[in-house]
Amino acid sequence: MISPAINGKKITNFLLIGISIVFTFIGILGIKKFYFAKNTNNLILPEQVCKNCNILLIDVDILRADALPCYGYFRNTAPNICNFASKSVLFKDNYSSSIWTLPSMFTTITGLNPPFHRVRTGMDKLYSNLPTLAESLKKQGYKTIFLNQDGSREVLINSYNGGLRGYDLVTNDPIEDVLANLSKSPQPWFIHYYRGDLHLPYLIKEGSTPIENLTPPKDFPITKFEFHQLLSKYLKSHRLDVFTKKALNDYSQYFNNIDLGSTNLATLFYEFALDPQKRGDYLSDIWAPVENSYLSPINPQKKSDLAFIRMMYDSVIREFDQNIAPLLTQITSGTYAKNTITIMMSDHGETFGEHGTFSHDNNHFSELFYTPLIIYSPKLTPTEVNHTSGNIDIYPTLLSLIGTTAPLEIQGKSLTPYLSKTDFDPSVFAYGEDFGAGTVLQNNRWLYFLPPNPKGIDSSELYNKIFDPLEKNNVYLKYPIMTQLLFNKATLFQSYDTTLKNTGETIPSYGGTKLTPEKIIRLKKEGYF
Repeated sequence: MISPAINGKKITNFLLIGISIVFTFIGILGIKKFYFAKNTNNLILPEQVCKNCNILLIDVDILRADALPCYGYFRNTAPNICNFASKSVLFKDNYSSSIWTLPSMFTTITGLNPPFHRVRTGMDKLYSNLPTLAESLKKQGYKTIFLNQDGSREVLINSYNGGLRGYDLVTNDPIEDVLANLSKSPQPWFIHYYRGDLHLPYLIKEGSTPIENLTPPKDFPITKFEFHQLLSKYLKSHRLDVFTKKALNDYSQYFNNIDLGSTNLATLFYEFALDPQKRGDYLSDIWAPVENSYLSPINPQKKSDLAFIRMMYDSVIREFDQNIAPLLTQITSGTYAKNTITIMMSDHGETFGEHGTFSHDNNHFSELFYTPLIIYSPKLTPTEVNHTSGNIDIYPTLLSLIGTTAPLEIQGKSLTPYLSKTDFDPSVFAYGEDFGAGTVLQNNRWLYFLPPNPKGIDSSELYNKIFDPLEKNNVYLKYPIMTQLLFNKATLFQSYDTTLKNTGETIPSYGGTKLTPEKIIRLKKEGYF
């Protein structure tokens, strides 16, 4: 018997080498499967098809998968969501395509990764020939609704950039009212239901208590009123950076006479931010004041401060879980249990100082990409699936579940072949990118990152999630074959992205990619689809 005390290091090294060889061999054999595989839209059992079923897509912004107990989290943040998951198909290894909402949401509605749909900034528009999920469902006879909880997402997904194309109705009405009206319609319906409850600042209702009794940092806000006091002070001190000259002139009384204990400037700020007519005229910056003021009491070097802000995020998840519970009950055991497919997903995750950033500021680690994917259908058997998936797959999966196929143009593939399988395929990687369009390829064992404009393979970052779950140690030199495979795939993406910009194939007036049938065939051969 080998003594672990003497030979543990040798055993670990041997295992690491063995695992690397196995993964590399599988990677070489399966390079064409590399998550950009042949579309599998038709691979669904007849008994799994829910013909003409209603579809509810619950899009929960900023929800980390590892913040839910059904994904292994230690706090019971979401008993109702996880009860819903127990009656559904739970994908354990799912990823978003971006670290912020705009490009990620466009991946969901187009089935394309950001280098292909190319909507990354507020100036971009989706090319008119690229089909959207709403348009595909509309062709199948669905009444299509985009339900925007508070109106804020129209800053990002709107008629200008093509994000609302294909919807019969765009509304901020309560979902109960929308469903009541739809009950009178003979058509099946599709609702894309956006929820922004979890966005920073993480505040709980007056009279509520946080999920755990931790000591807050000095002056850290817990409720909306406390935060608006803090924000007003920040806005007075930074008014020249936040407000335009027009705002300072037209609303001078707010800036000259403000009591620092009041919430007047915060109220004015949100009035501007939520009004499309006033936003551009009166605000120079929308997001930074909220984030900077909220985080100002936090000392990133104090573990207790980091623990408290994460606990507040968990507290907001708990409140959202309570709010969404009646709807989830209707879906699984009430009015809509027998005729509605429901998907719960998230645009991206959130950071709490794990790699030096907060909110969803720029970084390329799993906390910003690892998101839940839960699919309920009256025709599906509840199970947990280990196969790597992405939000890019939601579009073709939904079409498969109602018995039709996805358009040729999309890259995502239907997840229906994996609904009854729990096997993990180590050759499958999900694509993502950071703000600078650096390339992220990952599954639950590896995370690879290549920055834009890399200086060769030595710009690579490779993290072994099995032995380094916190993703702190770059081991690209330790696994040269794996690094080379991932580097090749990442540089292909970046080369194609650059080519589109340099050749004018990105249409200036639309900001989108024209994918002709000939180009799609070529891209499929190259493994992109």
